[in-house]
Amino acid sequence: MLLATAWLALIACMKLFAGNPGDLPKVVLDRSPLAETPTFAVAIAVELSVALVALARPRIGWVLLAGLYLVFEAVLATLIASGAKSCGCAGGAISIPPLVMAAVDSVLLLLVVATQPWKRLVNPPVHWGVLAAGLAIVVSVPWFHVQKRAGGEKPAFVVLHPDRWVGQMVFDAPELVAQLEPADVEKLPTDGLVLLWRQSCDHCREHLLALANDKVRNDGSRPIVLVQLRDDLDKTSIVDVKPEGAHVTNLQFKIGPEFALQTPWELHVEGGVITKALDEEHAVAEAAAGR
Repeated sequence: MLLATAWLALIACMKLFAGNPGDLPKVVLDRSPLAETPTFAVAIAVELSVALVALARPRIGWVLLAGLYLVFEAVLATLIASGAKSCGCAGGAISIPPLVMAAVDSVLLLLVVATQPWKRLVNPPVHWGVLAAGLAIVVSVPWFHVQKRAGGEKPAFVVLHPDRWVGQMVFDAPELVAQLEPADVEKLPTDGLVLLWRQSCDHCREHLLALANDKVRNDGSRPIVLVQLRDDLDKTSIVDVKPEGAHVTNLQFKIGPEFALQTPWELHVEGGVITKALDEEHAVAEAAAGR
């Protein structure tokens, strides 16, 4: 049980200091009633709180610990089904394949149950007041630290919401144009496709390859603007094929914060207005329907 608790606390701390809301699985962000940044802080606070209770009150804590690991397994199952290459469990510090993480969590969960904690564990002499104070700390620290990283003149990360850009002029979408040089904003298309991507993103590699080979969408009749998010320049570039030609323009975000956004995203522009903003799942579905 101690090993499962230590692993949980380690993963939570890695998210706290090296992650951003964009690392959370899509299923978590979609189901949360909160915005991305508060959801991220709450997720870390829950993990640290369960770890603390498991240490201070193991006869109660093991139930919470096992329950949380079951939730992890359910979330990881959705990631495995979607073909995700990283679970985002450790933030941006380490990329862990969902299948590997599911195996690790399964082993730890089985070890917790195998020790029969309901029979063996005895609560240590930790006063409830001390536990309450500890919980107050592990809940408040993630909240304030995440808010601090997200705020200020030079935030550590910026949350992007492409779905909220729909209906806006592509040249005036604040979250988009704020990350581009003024001269690059003028290169955005009045009619065409804008694709947000990263160099170390497996899904971006597959998406760009498919777009390059798509004889309908990449027939040269409509502009394609590829906008690279450059918050992963310290990682190996795996994107080796992109659309090319006179109709293709390559732009880059300014170097600065990390971006809490799971790429790729497609922006469809007509008459200067963003008419659609599609994540990978919906972009692939629409491209298939249009063939």
